[in-house]
Amino acid sequence: MFTVAILADLHLPDAADTVKETVLEWALTEAKAQKVDLIVGAGDLTGTGTEAAAMRIRLKLEKTKIPFLLTPGNAEMRDPAWKKRSSAILATPRQYDHVVLLDSSTRMFAARDRELLKELTRQGGQNLLAVTHCPMATLDDGDRKLLEQAASAGTIGQLVAGHYHSDTREVKYSLVRGLDPDKAAGGAPALALFTLDDSGNWSRRDIACPAADPRLWPENERREWLNHLGISGMAAPLDSLALAVEAEVPAFEFRYDSIAKLDVSLLLTRLAAWRRRGGRYLSLQLPDLRWRDGILEGDVQIARAAGLAVELHCDSVAIHAPRVKLSVFRRAPEVRQLMLEKMCALLKPVTDAGIVVGVENLHMSARDHKSGDRGFGYTPEECREWIEAMRAVAGTPRIGLQLDIGHVRNNAPYSSLYTLSQWYASMGREVVGFHLHQIRVEEDGSYTNHAALSGLFGKLISLSSLFMAWRAGQLNHAPIFLEIREGSSFESCQALRRELDICS
Repeated sequence: MFTVAILADLHLPDAADTVKETVLEWALTEAKAQKVDLIVGAGDLTGTGTEAAAMRIRLKLEKTKIPFLLTPGNAEMRDPAWKKRSSAILATPRQYDHVVLLDSSTRMFAARDRELLKELTRQGGQNLLAVTHCPMATLDDGDRKLLEQAASAGTIGQLVAGHYHSDTREVKYSLVRGLDPDKAAGGAPALALFTLDDSGNWSRRDIACPAADPRLWPENERREWLNHLGISGMAAPLDSLALAVEAEVPAFEFRYDSIAKLDVSLLLTRLAAWRRRGGRYLSLQLPDLRWRDGILEGDVQIARAAGLAVELHCDSVAIHAPRVKLSVFRRAPEVRQLMLEKMCALLKPVTDAGIVVGVENLHMSARDHKSGDRGFGYTPEECREWIEAMRAVAGTPRIGLQLDIGHVRNNAPYSSLYTLSQWYASMGREVVGFHLHQIRVEEDGSYTNHAALSGLFGKLISLSSLFMAWRAGQLNHAPIFLEIREGSSFESCQALRRELDICS
């Protein structure tokens, strides 16, 4: 018997305080408990190939006293400044016993590995476990043909790859979802074990990280999380509120533009019914404050929305970080000061009423990518800067972060530099509310926000890291509003309730 533990797609950052560190520690402890013969890193163990992350991984692996092999992934190639140094830190032999590594970090095999595979195929019949990062579908025709020839010759008994963050199980081919609690789809982050038995057959067994699966929490902890889960009435506010009443949804958010023309007395009547059924957190999404062509826009709408928030007895309001080019803020501090003072003045009725203000993080758009001149509020540092400035001007600590989880994920290239886990660790204690939705991939490869959530471990956003950070105390336990445009926020809410075995 010969057993190999596969570590893949952790995307470990430089910071050592994220829940990814917890998953890595668990995986190595589990590998020791399973008495594996070899640990193999299948690429993307670091987030961007930095020296600090690479060194931490290397030292932790050495501490296990278990032999290990490492092959890079595309993440290790992201930063040219670090690529050479991190590659040296993560360098290992390419073969050990029944295992061979194939470097596909550039989406094609390295020349030396291509020659190695040809030589092994000529020898034939070795029944090796071949581990690479990129799946066969991403490789060119020549590399796929080499793999097929090696499998036909009996050289490769099982091929293992990562990169897609999801599982595939075929006779001689496996994809592993890996260890990233931000991305692992179809289940909690998992350690994949491949065992060669005495009959020469390879088998696979996955062990999921229990700390990353909230379904294993005690019922009182699951209920506590669900007591913060609510919905946003984005398109049909009154219909959505009626569903919230029926199902006793504890948190609800209106968008100002969808209720601005509704009768306030009607809204108050409906809200009273919701509160009688356990409604506890009411939020109002405010319009944007925007700087366009030297003119400040949105102030009239924000003033009206702030007044409505007070009339409706909201617990909180959410407002995007100011819509302004980062370059304008940096070269024209007078514009920054004007927008800061204006936003605080517009929100004074809200803060005077004791209503919490959540500043929502923004994300890269197609326009940002095209112009090369992005907006403000896309990184943790920028959000912290604005929140602290608002607190100072407004004279209140009741201003924090409305963390939009989908915006963090749909924020390339910053989504790799500032992952969900990093936002949770660095800004979690500033959070006063969450916006939550899934991301959909379009045919052209672009992402669309506000897609429905059908479960805990989605294709592009897994909720494992959210739950881990929540339970570890990294995140304030604040209301979570499901913002769904494609489908129903209520249906996504019920899906999450069912996943946690608690559904009204």
